[in-house]
Amino acid sequence: MATKRRFSPRKQPTQARARRTWNAVLDGAAQVLIAQGYERATTDRIAERTGVSVGTIYEYFPNKDAIFAALQRRWNEQRWALFEESRQIDLEDDLETVLRKTIHARIEATKLNPKLNSVLMRDVPASVTADQAAQLHDEFLAASVQIFGRFKGAIRSNDWQLMARLMIHATHAVIDNIAASEPDLLDAPELENELVLMMQRYVEN
Repeated sequence: MATKRRFSPRKQPTQARARRTWNAVLDGAAQVLIAQGYERATTDRIAERTGVSVGTIYEYFPNKDAIFAALQRRWNEQRWALFEESRQIDLEDDLETVLRKTIHARIEATKLNPKLNSVLMRDVPASVTADQAAQLHDEFLAASVQIFGRFKGAIRSNDWQLMARLMIHATHAVIDNIAASEPDLLDAPELENELVLMMQRYVEN
């Protein structure tokens, strides 16, 4: 419980002005994280970048870990919203189309801010972001299991959940690592085509 409280905000913003302050703090934290790394991202530096007093920051967050846990949560929400908006799967779509739309949406979500995505993965301790990462994984998994259940005749495995989990980990690993090392490739049609081919060969009979 003590560890959970360490990564939890003191309070959530409810009024419009409070939400602006909250988002300004998270924006500042993201900028400091990208520019200086997690170890140097103190509350003082975040306050300086944000233009919000340290005292105001502490009204919402007990420490910097809670700030970065909230930043990860907001980042996940933004990526998930963009993923859902980009995917737009129809009932008449075949398996290849579903795979392509899913992979395309995952790439688009990462392109939202590849630098932030990479530095959150690389610099912030896993203990800080574990709950948020697990929640996003569960959302991807539930969506994937639901979709692939429509293609029982075309998929070689009866364990939809295991297959969906492996596909999530495989595509996330490729896309996130490319975002970190070669972000320009995210715009290359070849990346999407190769990932679709890889996943199609994995799931089909």
